[in-house]
Amino acid sequence: DDVVILAEITLGHLLSVLREALSNVARHARAGQVEVDVRLMGSDVVLDVWDDGVGLPEDPRLGDGLRNMQRRAQLLGGACEVVSRPGAGTEIIWRVPVDAA
Repeated sequence: DDVVILAEITLGHLLSVLREALSNVARHARAGQVEVDVRLMGSDVVLDVWDDGVGLPEDPRLGDGLRNMQRRAQLLGGACEVVSRPGAGTEIIWRVPVDAA
């Protein structure tokens, strides 16, 4: 297996996003389970956090936490997608270039 070393700034942002995502699950989702996956896809590192909770309202107002996740991805040249299935959970897909610095 190849070893990929993330820039310290990228790793710091990834860990902050993971912490915020898990905090949101604990505070809001009423989830029975949460799954976390970190993987390489091409030249990007992807953090995927999924829960089986209540999902976001139909017309969600993004809170500071979700906006911060998106800002962190944009700072590194990436993107953050929030996918909600009302009554069936939420998924956060945070993707940035491996060599972002």
